[in-house]
Amino acid sequence: MDMNSEIDRILHQSHDSFTDKPQWLVIATIHGDYVGHLVQADTSIELDRVIALVAAGAGHHERYADEYNLGTLRFGLTYANKGFVVTAFTGHKWVLCLKFTEANLTVLMNALQVLPKVVDDLAQLEQKTF
Repeated sequence: MDMNSEIDRILHQSHDSFTDKPQWLVIATIHGDYVGHLVQADTSIELDRVIALVAAGAGHHERYADEYNLGTLRFGLTYANKGFVVTAFTGHKWVLCLKFTEANLTVLMNALQVLPKVVDDLAQLEQKTF
């Protein structure tokens, strides 16, 4: 199985594991390079913009983790009144970004319960690529 189909498989598997489905999932590198994405059929995104924001967000969260001695960075969160975005660090190079359209603490808690397994699966795949 080639790497692109493996990334697509894991993205679909990840999407399906959430009780409340994310509107989109994007994997990029910490340097802003595209790795893969999955977008719900009724959704359009500016993929280049999302990838740039993923890389910028990764730098932002890494700086906070360093500056405040938080230890190894796992997740970053932006929560607003129309939804939330989670940035999850899969390893050393990849960052997964997910957008949920509902600003609901139950949805957030459900997502955070699933994320460690999703991140572990992506981390294993990331290790195969480097």
